[in-house]
Order: sequence, then C-alpha cells, then structure tokens
Amino acid sequence: MSLPKSLTRRRPLTWVAVYLTTLLFLTTGPASAEGGRALEVARSFMGAMGNGDFQTVESLMADDMVWHNEGDTSIPWIGTWRGKQAILGEFFPAYGAGASTKMWTVDHASGDDLEALMTGRMSLLLHNSGLETGPTSWAVKVRVEDGKVKLWHWFEDSDLFSRTFHGETTQADVTRSSNRDLVLRALEATLLGGNVDAVDEYFGPEYIQHNPDVPSGTEAFKGLVANLAQNPDFRADIFRVLVDEDHVAVHSIYTGFAEVPLVAFDVFRLENGRIVEHWDNLLPVAAPNPSGRSQVDGVTKVTDLDKTSSNKAHVREFIEKVLIGHEQVELTRYISPTTYLQHNPMVADGLQGFGAFMQELAAKGIQMEYSKLHKVIGEGNFVLTLSEGAFGGAPKAYYDLFRLEDGLIVEHWDVIADMPGPEAKHNEAGKF
Repeated sequence: MSLPKSLTRRRPLTWVAVYLTTLLFLTTGPASAEGGRALEVARSFMGAMGNGDFQTVESLMADDMVWHNEGDTSIPWIGTWRGKQAILGEFFPAYGAGASTKMWTVDHASGDDLEALMTGRMSLLLHNSGLETGPTSWAVKVRVEDGKVKLWHWFEDSDLFSRTFHGETTQADVTRSSNRDLVLRALEATLLGGNVDAVDEYFGPEYIQHNPDVPSGTEAFKGLVANLAQNPDFRADIFRVLVDEDHVAVHSIYTGFAEVPLVAFDVFRLENGRIVEHWDNLLPVAAPNPSGRSQVDGVTKVTDLDKTSSNKAHVREFIEKVLIGHEQVELTRYISPTTYLQHNPMVADGLQGFGAFMQELAAKGIQMEYSKLHKVIGEGNFVLTLSEGAFGGAPKAYYDLFRLEDGLIVEHWDVIADMPGPEAKHNEAGKF
C-alpha cells in the first residue's frame, strides 16, 4: 500500500506523513517465488509501495483497477474501491490516516502470466484504538492485464482487525491471541503439514533448540520436517495451549514420532513474530493411573486471566519452598484439601494419593528431588513449571502443569524425563 506522488499534491500533510512512515516498512524480502508476468508486476507494485516510489505505483495501476479488502466494512479502509482515482483519492488516505505498519514480510509468492498470489505477515498500529495487532498473516490475489494491476484482492484476519480497531480487546489479549495463533499455524504448516519452506516463515534464523536430539538452527529443523513428511502415521493431538507474553506452551500427544506415542510439553519463545527458541519434555504414554486418569484428560479451558500473576507466584512458592526447600508447611496452604485431580500415571487423586505414593517411594529407598526451578509459565488458571532434579538418583527434567481454583492447586499433570547425558547427540544449548 502506498501514496502516489500525484496524491501528495492534493492531500494535507497530516495524513501524508503518517502514510509515508508506514511505507518505509513495506519490503519484498527473500520470499519463495515462482511464476510469470503477473508475479513480476505484483512484486514490482508492492516493492514500489515499500520504496515510496509513487510514480511507479501509479504507472502500474490499470485505470479501471479494483482494490478489494475483505473484512469489517466499518473500518474505513475495508471494502471495495473501483477505478484508479477512487483508490488514489479514497482508499490510500483512509488507510494512511488509520494505521501505521510496524512489521511487514512477504514470505511466499507464486503466479503465472495472469494472476499472482503473495502471502506474508504484518503488524499494524491502529490509530482509532491505539492498539497494535501483533504479527498476523495476510494474503493478496493479484490479476494483471497488459502489464498493469487490474485486481488487488486483500485478505487478513478480519476478526482480529475488527476487535483491535474498535477497542473491543486489550493489547495483552491481542498479543496473547496473536502468539497462540502463530505457534499453532507454525506447527500445522511444518511438523504436521510437512512444508519445509514454511520453516523460514515461522522460525527465526538463529533458532535455538533445547531438545538434545536435534541441533539448533532452521536447517536442522527443516530436516526434521522433511523426515516427518515421509511418515503418514505422524500426528499431534493438542490438548492445551498456554500463552505467557512471549512464551507459548503446548500440551500434546505425538503419534508416529517414536515407536510409541509420546505425551509432550513444548515451550516456544517468540521474538519479532517468529519462533526463536524451543524447549520440550517427552515421555511414552502410560496406562491410566490408580484413579483412572490419563496424562492429558481433564480441564482444558483457560479462565481467571486476572489471576495469572498471583497463580504463578503461588506455584513458584510451592516449588521453591516445598519441593526444593523442603520447608515444613501444611500442604493445604498450596493444594486444595478437597479436590486434587492427579494425572501422573503412578499417583492417585487427592492429598492421600500423593502421600501414599511418597510413602511407597520411601519404603523402596527412592527419593524424588527438585533442585532448581528454571521457568514459570502461566495463563489464568494454568501454570507450567520447568525444573530439574533427580528420581532415584538419576538426573531428571520435571515439567509440571498445575490448574488452580481460588488460589489453590486442584489439578496436576506432568512429564518427567531423563536429563541428557554426555552421550546426547546435540546438547549445545542445554536442556533448559
């Protein structure tokens, strides 16, 4: 999107300046591309907008060009504009006055001699509400005739833009939704979809990997995606997703990743609209525990967003004082005495079930130790902790997910896995 030179001479500088600032963020970048004349024209058109080359922009527009933006038509720049003059005189001013581009990428492009398709991501600051959309996907279908753009058909997350424009959300909610969607789209496109090219779209080039079997960097991850694409039995069943600022945690079961299904916690860190770091803990799926619960069933809905901070603090104190510090405190200070649903394969519900399990370990001379708390990730009523310690003297990584009600822990899931030893293939970044 750009402001043609001819328009700068007949529109006030108040919105012209805003629009020019927006233009500086539009770049074509190293997108994957294949196609003919239409793609060449479409890229030149968008590139000219990004470079502020208004004369080229206008020269590439057909006189009867149609610009159509899908979405909430109560937003001034959403709708249909027919003809070059309507686009120049109505659409560009409306967009320039209403939004500033904070981030823009073109990630994929393809086409033939008549039509082109480009996709990418963007983040806009919407002036009406003062809120930023956060990184979100866009797509445009372009029709070209006689070397000029005849149709510019634009698609974006219309629900996100509508809520953000009208201030029907908060910046925290927008960011949380954007980060959740980005991670789920990334998993769908790469691990589940087998699209190697999508790795560069969703993952940062300096991608840090904490799984000891996979090297850091996107090239290694592309190899993993390519291998999984050859496995028709691979799938992921996702049960819970938690978002805590730039961290997104996913609780799932992977089938076809190993000889047996694996229950997993994956944690992703995002930066500038891409995944830049990953931690995980995986364990074979086990039979139901003494109370008949599996490792993944139970409550999934995130609630009590206003209690995120207090719930994180409560769980952190429980881990540090009780599990690491071994302070003599009443467990009912942290865990509900009436409702404690347990999903560990070896432990029954309730404080009695937990006590019976610990007594059984003691009788066998086995100690379960927590020595260091590395991360606390929370959203509303759910809190995930990443810790290390030992079980029966063997170094372990503990991923514990807690659900809280009224300030007390009422449900617990976990994945306890071996810490990587010196024989690990790739442990350059460390487990944590």
